[in-house]
Amino acid sequence: MKKVGLFFLFGILQFAVDSLIYTTLSAVGVGIILANVLSRGSAALLGYFINGKYTFNKKASSGTFFKFCIYWLFMTILSSSLLWVAKEIYSGVENVTFTFVSKVLVELLLFFISFILAKKMVFNNENDA
Repeated sequence: MKKVGLFFLFGILQFAVDSLIYTTLSAVGVGIILANVLSRGSAALLGYFINGKYTFNKKASSGTFFKFCIYWLFMTILSSSLLWVAKEIYSGVENVTFTFVSKVLVELLLFFISFILAKKMVFNNENDA
């Protein structure tokens, strides 16, 4: 349970970084997919190092980082797809508040999926190359 708590606390920090960058980029006219990739990428690097070290007690390695990149790509595609769907459904409501709220809801929805995949796929106890 401690791991879930740390993942959640660090997730709040990552989420703040992600949401701030995403909302800012969207507000200045960057498309939602590119803004999401850039914001999630920035937050992901932060999360990779702090979750690896403190949540999962795993030293950074090329094998772990490669698995992390695959995990990040999958989660980013899923997140971007859900944000795109929200934008399509509520196409007349596009503003900064909608952008932020849709990002919050999507990322909250993906939190537990993210934890399970990070624990099982990225920061597992198997030896890395």
